Amino acid sequence: AAMAQITSRSFFSAVVLSQIYGVLTILLGLYYSAELGTGTGSMIALVSAVLFIIVVISKSLVRLLTTANQNTS
Repeated sequence: AAMAQITSRSFFSAVVLSQIYGVLTILLGLYYSAELGTGTGSMIALVSAVLFIIVVISKSLVRLLTTANQNTS
């Protein structure tokens, strides 16, 4: 839900994105746990944490770049 709130512009899109991120996290966690032979729950949590970090960093970079472009214009 936190990733969806960061990337969405409205409540409805946050609800939809939350479901998409949830399914994506579960599927990737199941896949990597089967490939690496690790616990399913821990891998889902790890995938979720990694995706959250990627979303936060990319959102910060986009905000930084758009602010820099507005200052130079």
